[in-house]
Amino acid sequence: MHLAAESHVDRSIDGPAEFIQTNVVGTTVLLEAARIIFPPMKSMAIWKVPMTCSRKLRHMRQARRIRPVRPVPITWCVPGTGPMAWLVELFTGTKSFVANPLIGSRRLNRLGLHVGRVALAHGMMRLRMAMLSWRVPREDRRQFIEQGFVLKRDYLPEDEYRALVEEVRQGQGEVRQCIQGNAQTRRMLLAPEVLEKMPRTRALLRDPAFRRLMRFCAGHLRMPICHAERVMNGVSEASPDPQTNLHVDTFQPTMKFWLYLEDVSDLNGPFVFVPGSTRLNRERLAWEYRMSQQAREHADRYTARGSFRVEPEMAARLGDRPPQSFKVPGNTLLIANTFGVHARGHAQPGTSRLALWGMSRTNPFIPLPGLGFESLNRLQYRVLQRMRRREDERAAVQGVLASWHRVEGRDAWRQ
Repeated sequence: MHLAAESHVDRSIDGPAEFIQTNVVGTTVLLEAARIIFPPMKSMAIWKVPMTCSRKLRHMRQARRIRPVRPVPITWCVPGTGPMAWLVELFTGTKSFVANPLIGSRRLNRLGLHVGRVALAHGMMRLRMAMLSWRVPREDRRQFIEQGFVLKRDYLPEDEYRALVEEVRQGQGEVRQCIQGNAQTRRMLLAPEVLEKMPRTRALLRDPAFRRLMRFCAGHLRMPICHAERVMNGVSEASPDPQTNLHVDTFQPTMKFWLYLEDVSDLNGPFVFVPGSTRLNRERLAWEYRMSQQAREHADRYTARGSFRVEPEMAARLGDRPPQSFKVPGNTLLIANTFGVHARGHAQPGTSRLALWGMSRTNPFIPLPGLGFESLNRLQYRVLQRMRRREDERAAVQGVLASWHRVEGRDAWRQ
């Protein structure tokens, strides 16, 4: 049964193409997925047993020699394991072409699975954004939809900004660190208990205008998870930071923001973005289609996990103009849709930059913007903290550090 099938009403006469896409191609994709999950089973013969006792016994002996059909493994029905979980993940934000054989299937992607997920996620995001556009400035909405980012200089009054910078620098909370190449990123989670000791930061994150803008750009009533972030460049002789390569984060529209607490220049690695690269034009869909055919076997592990790397020549074709470096003064708010092509700019070794940072990513196929209760906003921090602790435990069993591991010591954040 194909629950997404459409009936042929009058609208199908004017535009039959989308009905063919849904009913024919869509059904084919589902059937191919089912064939991958449930391989063909051997057929069993149906025996007509004669009434005579001797022949009946002979046929019974032959029937015993028939190899029984292998039962479906019970793990297929357990959430989080096996093909049933892979099928469910098609309707979530799961993006890895390696971890999920259905997402990585060249046959299904040739039929349009990946491109279909991209287009549907994009449409659902636009619908949710429309619901959350009330009282968001028109220029901010236009800039985010057309260019893929919102840039607001001098976001806070000067005295409030200076006080905020000092408060963040003296903040005390759990600090975690991730090392990628020769770059080191430290983040202090701004959980509710931490914000109790940071009144200026708490006031900013609860400001109604700030919240309306965040929710519109995220396409969700739930607020983004926020951190204080310090990026330190060239801290080792390791390979270059992989985030300096142009890329897209995932197949769905997502939001990240930075409120810079220091000036950003070519020295300390500005954010780089290709304006207009978030729009689903023919060039972008064709590129997504080509990448989906090769992602699973791609040499770049980030691409294989669903964060496609983009060649500079292709990046210019996907947007309105070449990549733009955001060299901005402190007290600048930058919000970006990281479905667009972006990167972390190259930086001089020994430099750093400080910012408030947040990210929002939700199930891309839900048409409604969810709930924004404060209890849910608090809950997401507890969920993240528990997930990080489990990652620490799994890494400790293997004798390594988790990718985002804790940094101990009273001066872990002030270094």
